[in-house]
Amino acid sequence: MRSLVHILERRATTAKMTWTHVKAHNHHPWNEVVDRLAKFASTAGHAVPNCAPWITWIRDAPMLTALQWIWFYERLREQPYDAPQMQGNWLEHYIHPPQPVVDFEHNEIRFEAHYNTIEIDITVATVNVLTLDGGAAITRQRVLQQQFHQKQCQIVALQETRHKHLRDKANDLYHIIGHPATAHGTDGVQLWISKVYPLTYNAQPVIAKQIQIVDASETHLVALIDTTAVRLLIVIGRAPHSGHELAKSIAFWSRISSIMRRFDDSWHVIFLGDANAHLGHQTSTAVGPLAAVKENQAGTTFHEWLLEHGLFLPSTF
Repeated sequence: MRSLVHILERRATTAKMTWTHVKAHNHHPWNEVVDRLAKFASTAGHAVPNCAPWITWIRDAPMLTALQWIWFYERLREQPYDAPQMQGNWLEHYIHPPQPVVDFEHNEIRFEAHYNTIEIDITVATVNVLTLDGGAAITRQRVLQQQFHQKQCQIVALQETRHKHLRDKANDLYHIIGHPATAHGTDGVQLWISKVYPLTYNAQPVIAKQIQIVDASETHLVALIDTTAVRLLIVIGRAPHSGHELAKSIAFWSRISSIMRRFDDSWHVIFLGDANAHLGHQTSTAVGPLAAVKENQAGTTFHEWLLEHGLFLPSTF
């Protein structure tokens, strides 16, 4: 299914596609039609034109591997291509040299390359705050802001805020963005970005117009911080815990992935949140063995998401 998603998103681009979850067995007319067609095809594949190859493919490991690379094959066929070329079993990607700059005043052609070194020192934090709703919420919020400010935290992610409205946005310490809790008062997320501490040396603190929400729900938020020195893609959220069905966890991370694919490598990704996952027993470039526990299903889904986007955890606790 993930391979088919990659193919469809590659053909249509994510900007032209929206994914809608339709609850099964809920008398949705189109879902009922698809369900009947799928059952018929699985039990009487010989009677469905062009269905036989698919039945063979899903039982054939080499064909399944090939299916996962269809999106890459289609990308190779584009002109001009922007993907590495296959040379036997190797991928070869040529780095294009800098384009010439024509100096019309002196009728000269010269090559220019510009490099800037930026020193970044970012302190981040994440907290399941339990509540920022009710009569004492504004006091609790200010105390938390002062504590994080004393630790010189530039970026703070908050889960389980249970808030209905953002409070005290005109405070002196943090820009506040977020998504409210559900109608039942559960979940809710907020992102705080320092108004005092800059993200890089010799720079100004982030201002409100440099912050943009890309996607949000009561359990997650994806935001951009776009400054002249650094571009950050911030992902915060509270993933479904192991008590939920695995499909819910997969849907959570898939939605975030579909948003992240819109942005190129110039955006540096930081994830902050509660993954509700057990990790560390299976190590990789994304997960180390510190405070290791046996990886559960939620952990496997989170682990795959980290690997897909080239991220790593500083610890598993």
